[in-house]
Formats: sequence, C-alpha cells, structure tokens
Amino acid sequence: MGTLRRGAFGDDRCEYIFGVRCRIFIFRFSLLPALISGIFIYITGVSVDELKGNDGIMQKRAILHTMFFLLGFFEIFLALGLSTSLIGNLFVEYQDIIRQLGAIFIVFFGLVAVGLFHPKFFEREKGQFQK
Repeated sequence: MGTLRRGAFGDDRCEYIFGVRCRIFIFRFSLLPALISGIFIYITGVSVDELKGNDGIMQKRAILHTMFFLLGFFEIFLALGLSTSLIGNLFVEYQDIIRQLGAIFIVFFGLVAVGLFHPKFFEREKGQFQK
C-alpha cells in the first residue's frame, strides 16, 4: 500500500490550508464582484431604482438576502473542491491497488473477448424479455 507523497514544504497540512485560502481568495476577488448586481436584482425582485427610493429597509433586506445566497454558492463550491481533493488523495494513496485491479480486469475481459473464458453470469438476462 502506497503512502501519500509529501508536499513541497514537507507538510501536507500546509499545502491543504494554502489551497483552501487560495480558493477563498479567488472566489472573493474574481467571481463575487461580477455577480453582485445581477444577484441583487434576481434575489430581491426589485430594480436598482426601487432600492434607491426606499429609506434603507429594502437595501438592508436585499444585502442580507444576497449575502446568504452568495454564502450558499461559496459553501457548495468549497465542498466540491475539498471532496475532489480528498478523492484525488485517495487515488494517489491507493494507486498501486487500483493499478493491479485494472490489470486484472483487462486480462479477464481480454480472455472473454478472445473466447478462452465464458462466464455464465455474462450470458444471463434480467428484465421483461427473460424466458
């Protein structure tokens, strides 16, 4: 069983924390400003002119709704990134086992394709056309 490769700095946690901070930085400074005006209108259902006309209650409500909406997007993309990193680390950790299982499957299906091996469970039918 393989082990995780050590990071460039010798500590995997350092790279993990650095990666999370980079994702937060990229989200905050690239995606967020581009979406804010459209999200204000979409979430509140009120145009910018109507927001300017009220005494501030509508503005606070719009900002609150928008912030929660963006927080939800942020959490989803952060969770997707973290889960992808976790799955990638599992593939790296178990790459020898995955490689050996892949070789076994290739040999098995090669024997089936050549005709040297005829497993009965491949010839069974299940469903409405079963006799």
